[in-house]
Amino acid sequence: MYTDKAKKLADTAVQEQATGSAVLAAKHMLEATKLMHMAKEKKVRALKVRALAERLNSQVLPSYKQAVDIAGLHASFSGLQTSQQRHRLLRKKT
Repeated sequence: MYTDKAKKLADTAVQEQATGSAVLAAKHMLEATKLMHMAKEKKVRALKVRALAERLNSQVLPSYKQAVDIAGLHASFSGLQTSQQRHRLLRKKT
């Protein structure tokens, strides 16, 4: 978005320079330069956010999945114990 607008402004500045509108051309070229700088800053920031997200995906999510798996095993084991206890109680009653 920023780079596209900057390129359009730079093209406009070149045309203005060719027609003798040096002041307007300089203004548009300066604005185009600022937009390119902003685009570069946003790209650097986006790459940092992406790196953070990739780190989280590789470190935190596996731990979360492991915790879910362990909780599932615990629930299954608890259910098995409850079932065995109920079975024992039923055998004692008979």
